[in-house]
Amino acid sequence: MAMFCAIQAVLHFSNLPVLVMLTTIAFFAEGALHVIAKLTPLSRMEIVRLILLGLACAGILSADHRLGVPGLVSSILAMLFTGAASALRKLTNKHFSSHTAKFTAESKWLVIMGNVVAIAWLLGPFNKERTLQIDTQHAPLLALNAFSTAAAALLGTSIFFPRDTQYNDQQPRIVDASLQTISNVMMLMITTAITGCYSVLVVRRSYTSWYQVWCFLFAIVCVGSRAIEGVYLATPGRRSNGGVRYQPLERAQSLAHDGLDTSSFVDEAGIESLETSSVSPWRLRISTSLAGFIVGILWVPYLYLNFRHDVVRNDVMVDSQYQPIISREVVISMYNEPTDDVAQLIRNLRNMTQLSSTRVTIYIKDNDADAEQVKQQTKADDVVMLPNIGREGETYINHMLTRWDSLAAETIFLQAHIHNPREFYARLNRFYQPSRTGFLSLGWSGVVCDIEDCSDEYFWRDEAHIFPEIQARINNSATQSNALLNYKGQFIVSAARIRGIDKNIYDDLREAFVDEESWAHQEPYLQGREDSMSQPLFGYTMERIWNVLFQCSDMQVAWKCPSLISGWRFGGDVGDCQCFDS
Repeated sequence: MAMFCAIQAVLHFSNLPVLVMLTTIAFFAEGALHVIAKLTPLSRMEIVRLILLGLACAGILSADHRLGVPGLVSSILAMLFTGAASALRKLTNKHFSSHTAKFTAESKWLVIMGNVVAIAWLLGPFNKERTLQIDTQHAPLLALNAFSTAAAALLGTSIFFPRDTQYNDQQPRIVDASLQTISNVMMLMITTAITGCYSVLVVRRSYTSWYQVWCFLFAIVCVGSRAIEGVYLATPGRRSNGGVRYQPLERAQSLAHDGLDTSSFVDEAGIESLETSSVSPWRLRISTSLAGFIVGILWVPYLYLNFRHDVVRNDVMVDSQYQPIISREVVISMYNEPTDDVAQLIRNLRNMTQLSSTRVTIYIKDNDADAEQVKQQTKADDVVMLPNIGREGETYINHMLTRWDSLAAETIFLQAHIHNPREFYARLNRFYQPSRTGFLSLGWSGVVCDIEDCSDEYFWRDEAHIFPEIQARINNSATQSNALLNYKGQFIVSAARIRGIDKNIYDDLREAFVDEESWAHQEPYLQGREDSMSQPLFGYTMERIWNVLFQCSDMQVAWKCPSLISGWRFGGDVGDCQCFDS
């Protein structure tokens, strides 16, 4: 289960360095189960350590600005299951050590069976055209997943939680277990730095706030402090400040004589007495120094790259000469949604300070609706009936074309049924800047694609190459290689941006919706997929292209903008999710 959740977390968690940092949750789960199973004696120090570790883990997670439900759930479950598996394995080693040797053979059979299933799927008569297209784009990541999955299956544990070393069915020595924990911590820090250095250099780079960095380092201290004490106790010939030499057992006895609890220094795997270390002090010092040096040379470039912000803004074509009469307008695309819900939406918007006097126009595509009744019930300024063609995409373009010379300075385009209403209102309140906002998406954020071959994880693909065509028509001299996708059909755009591009672009896009003989309703574009005038397949492309159309595909917006769930970025500002006209 931990393996499955970990793979899902890698695929869905947007901030990979933070995902690696969340491995500290596994240490927390392991430590908690050790206390419950009495592998670790319950003491005040252990309780405080676990509480502080839990708070540090919560700090790492809560401060992330790209949280999403799939990544959030899968990452937490993956780490909890990993920690539980490690604790249960140690419990098994303590009570049933003679049976653990059988696991290796079972793991090999598991890996072999997985390979057989994969080969059968590749060679079998299954529809895998789309899946293979996506997989080939992420070949290195998938190869890493396959390798780590096979390694974890063969080892019977995680890379960060190697199984305890055993010799002749004997429990490991305390120093071996303590050194193993320290090794795990060092590996975690190295992996975090390597992942961070890589992910800050990709198109949609990662970002870790100082708050998350400090929480992670504090969690590392909580995890490693007990292991370091164990190494200190178990190292022969360890000198105290007074120059007196103590053996480990003598050290424990002296602590007991002083009334201190020595049981917390016992190995987590259940060792009942302290043993001397098989590692000499000089080898321990050399290995520790080398590991610290590696961590240092990796973390310095990681932190530098992480907090370096290269601001690159593309040239934007806006109509700075246009003088709007209306300051702000809300345009709502409605079909047969409950009128009371639409009325509540309008009231909520007008209760906001910056939208208290905004004009509201409703476009209805339900032939059975009573426009006058809807106007009275919703208190909208205008209600317009339209043919049921093209859904909200055609509605928005229709408004832009018919109101070309009377557009509001800023128009808020919405569907009658708001997606993610709680997060929607929070984003609108937090980021919308009247008289400054040029384009602000009010839906999902941060999905980037190659503009020449654009696709996303929802099996949508720009087969007609509309994205590069529109980009070329807007600014043929631009070197835009990536596109930022828009979702949910809810956004704010200024008249200067709407009018900044050729009006014929909007005419052509609307023609693709309303003309039954257009390429958008014919093969080869449809490829046998369902399409109708009221629910056109092209509508999915139109939903995603608004950022390109209004020239707001900056990669700065792609990585800075928080997800709807996170709502805000530590160190962020109101410009994170939008493009200003000036």
